[in-house]
Amino acid sequence: MLPMAISAPDDRAPHEPGIVVVRSSAILSAADILQPELERGQAMLCGELADVQTLLHSLDEAEWHLPTVRAGWTVRDLVLQLISSYESICRGGRALPARVLAARVLGGARQRRQDAVRAAAPTRQIMRELSYWGGELTQVIPRSRKASNQFRVALPRATWLTRTDIAEATGRRPLAGPHGGEIVRQAVRDAGGNWSGAPVLLEITGSAGGRWLAGHGPPTVTMRTDAISYLRLVSGRQARRVEVSGDTPFLAIRV
Repeated sequence: MLPMAISAPDDRAPHEPGIVVVRSSAILSAADILQPELERGQAMLCGELADVQTLLHSLDEAEWHLPTVRAGWTVRDLVLQLISSYESICRGGRALPARVLAARVLGGARQRRQDAVRAAAPTRQIMRELSYWGGELTQVIPRSRKASNQFRVALPRATWLTRTDIAEATGRRPLAGPHGGEIVRQAVRDAGGNWSGAPVLLEITGSAGGRWLAGHGPPTVTMRTDAISYLRLVSGRQARRVEVSGDTPFLAIRV
């Protein structure tokens, strides 16, 4: 087992908005990353839900209508979709694969299914619904042992990415937060844990990052990016900056 990676500070260098120096020489094998306990996944989701609510409470009404990095989506659209996804899972009461859930929460306009009444509701009502359905969802977790991967991986990641999208759209700094490192590690685990192709050294910068090896043996390709770009990439979205030292199908993995 390789030594654990040590993450770098959260700051991004002013002259390099997407990339900072990785201050660790240690490398962790992606295959050695352990999936968190279900209770840990619940805590991560609760924490991310609280963080997105704190961010939303800081917005003025005009900021709710700002465009986001997702073409055609405003901040308000992202919040409505998050609520809709939470409600759908609570009402359905069944497990969804992480990839399917990510597509529903993080997908494009073709998957947007917003209730007309909710879409026309005032902001304060939308905030109440986010609090209600988020709370309901966290209570579903202990009763849904078969949905463990959904709650440990997909939901915290989807909520984290929604928060960072909103932060960027409104001029806030998209901080990794206390759970960002674990969310990134789980994405690395899912993408690289069973990788059988040519070994890839994955360098993710910032406080949520580190250095991981996907595959076995000396790496033949190095992939370098920041946490937000990596999570967008593996979720099937356009990443703002990814540096790769060679060709590898590892870039096409979606989890």
